[in-house]
Amino acid sequence: MSCDFRGNDLSNARTSGELCSKKCSETQGCTHFAWNQYNGGTCWMKSGAVSKNDAFSTNDPNMACGVIENSNSEWVRVWEDNFDWNGGIDPNRWEFDVGGGGW
Repeated sequence: MSCDFRGNDLSNARTSGELCSKKCSETQGCTHFAWNQYNGGTCWMKSGAVSKNDAFSTNDPNMACGVIENSNSEWVRVWEDNFDWNGGIDPNRWEFDVGGGGW
C-alpha cells in the first residue's frame, strides 16, 4: 500500500522495504514506520500512539507503511558505546577508546 504517517519521526535507517518493519520493532520507542526509496531505501521509524487509520495514501507506488502491533520488548538503554547490551563494560570498546583494560 502506498502510504505514510504524518510527523512523529523517531529516527531513520537505510534498509530495504522488506526489513523496515523488523527494523522498527527492534528500535526502542518505534511504534510505526514508513519506507520509501530515498537514498537507496530508507525506513522512517516513528513513535507515539497511532492506528492504521492514521495512515494516508500517497502517490508513490513504491512507498509502504505499517504499525507495530506488539511492542512488549524489554529494553536495556545503552547510553554510551563503551557498554554492551546488558549494561556492562564492553572490554573491546573500552580498550579501544581509552587504551586500557577498563576500570
